Amino acid sequence: MLLPLLWENNADKNLTARVRYLYMDSVTKLVKKDFSVQIGTWCREHGVQYIGHLIEDNNHHSRTGSSLGHYFRGLAGQDMAGIDDIGGQVYPQGEEDSYNRGMFEVRNGEFYHYVMGKLAGSAAAIEPLKRGNSMCEIFGNYGWKEGVRLEKYLADHFLVRGINHFVPHAFSPKEFPDPDCPPHFYAHGHNPQYRHFGALMAYMNRVCELLSGGRHIAPVAVMYTGEGDWTGKYMNCDQACHVLADHQIEYDILPQDVFSERQAYGTQIREGMLKVNTQEYRAVIVPYMQFVTGSFAQAVMELGEKGIGVYFIHDYPDGICDGPVSESEPLLSGLKENGSTINLEDLPEILRGNHIPEISLEPANDRIRYIHYAHSDQTEIWMFVNEGTTTYEGRVRLPEAVCLREEDKNPEWIESSCSSSSSTFYRYDAWANLCLPAEEENGYLNLTLEPLKSCIYVMDYSVNSSDSAAKIRPLPIYEGKTDRGKVPFTGIWRRGLCTGLEYPIFSAFKEVALPDHLAEELPEFSGFARYENTFNAGEGERIYLKIADAHEGVEVFLNEISLGIQIVPVFLYDLSPALRTGENKLRIEVATTLERELAKIPPNMFAPPQPATSLSGITGTVELWRVEN
Repeated sequence: MLLPLLWENNADKNLTARVRYLYMDSVTKLVKKDFSVQIGTWCREHGVQYIGHLIEDNNHHSRTGSSLGHYFRGLAGQDMAGIDDIGGQVYPQGEEDSYNRGMFEVRNGEFYHYVMGKLAGSAAAIEPLKRGNSMCEIFGNYGWKEGVRLEKYLADHFLVRGINHFVPHAFSPKEFPDPDCPPHFYAHGHNPQYRHFGALMAYMNRVCELLSGGRHIAPVAVMYTGEGDWTGKYMNCDQACHVLADHQIEYDILPQDVFSERQAYGTQIREGMLKVNTQEYRAVIVPYMQFVTGSFAQAVMELGEKGIGVYFIHDYPDGICDGPVSESEPLLSGLKENGSTINLEDLPEILRGNHIPEISLEPANDRIRYIHYAHSDQTEIWMFVNEGTTTYEGRVRLPEAVCLREEDKNPEWIESSCSSSSSTFYRYDAWANLCLPAEEENGYLNLTLEPLKSCIYVMDYSVNSSDSAAKIRPLPIYEGKTDRGKVPFTGIWRRGLCTGLEYPIFSAFKEVALPDHLAEELPEFSGFARYENTFNAGEGERIYLKIADAHEGVEVFLNEISLGIQIVPVFLYDLSPALRTGENKLRIEVATTLERELAKIPPNMFAPPQPATSLSGITGTVELWRVEN
């Protein structure tokens, strides 16, 4: 008789909430027991790991039919917490871009940018079975316009949100061009960016190694709103996560199950700290939910008694969804006594007033993302990513004490290792695989970060700073040096072209001026553009190359020596390793996407053919700069 309450909305709200919660609770626990855990157990018994994802799109992770009803329960038996970024869900400056244009044309920008990656990162951190491991199926079905520049943005987007394993989508064995969910990375030799894609994979492997085997440090817990979605009025956690991320306040997303299944999650409520598995939180944020579980309401009372702030956004819950109304009043009364209501816009100021955030930026910026990761080998990692459109120049206030927890330290740990004389702080360039000096002074870290680029800082307590000097390379000549003027090119730029299959046999050479307008000149060309010129260098001179923009993958050769691949602007190259006194021959090769060649093919399974928009070749200035010795 109560079954109609799953879809009827005019009955008693408390009874409706209880029926819907009990249905969700039964269904999702059966999925957990008979599907996820059963498959995972079989896999582990046979020496393999069980990984994957469910449907998360636009918060469907808490729905049945389209998904499994509860993100955390649906993946409970897997060895990694999984998500899938597909078909343009995440893209640069997409945070505020939400719309509903009909089937397959619905987008919640806040969810994709502030929640999706954090769901997997959070589950990996709080579930003992996952041991900190998360996975994202990435790059798929964006169309041929997706090249390594966008892929670099996507990789950093998910890395800085705690993802440490990736499944790139896709290689296709079908005859080229396969219209199914491009881009295809090799494309039977047709894709000009395949080697550049390989360089990106090497970069991702290095960063994943740094963000694995330890713990993500986040001072704030945001409650998962799946239960609220089932039981009544609610706000998605997107909005709270949006505000936190834009103010560099790191967070994990927790299901209410961490309080009803405390032993399974290793949940402990200590003085001033909520501990879940390896994670430690000093504040709990509750997006508005009309109904919550009794175990969560009971936990709020315990959290308040231990001095842990519990902040309900906009209002307290109206009821308890998994118990009779007669037992709800004491729980709701205790919940209100131990938690406080706040307006969403006041959240950052309140948390900062209580000294909850780890870091602060001067000046403030709402597109700098960061992750703080600690290892038991006495190293800590800070990764910063610029998801904005302009270069950030400022400084970061780091925690006063950046030492690891007592249980993270090995037996040889010495308390004085937090002093500057017995630890090493350096910047790691993960693209070039170089350790460089860090500009840190009095607890502030100088940070200059261009769009599409990341910056990683490492504090190593196990190595004495005087012993580690040999590991740290000097800054590249284009950093921290005074330019002494431009070096002129001696000739006119000469451009040759070839397709991916023809590489490295270039033809159709002609003289061009830079910036080039190759996409306008040859609107259906995809492949490589090769630019050649010469310049003279004096004895002992130090020169670097600056390419303001190019689309997309760049490889520079000086005197037939490759100086490496780069995929995001500004492209800076230290020419010292191949520089000669006298004449020098410079060659710049730029790999395009395949979009222009394949513009008549639908970009993905859901869209008709679209006009090509990808640029081609060198689209910015190219300069040589002499620097001080």
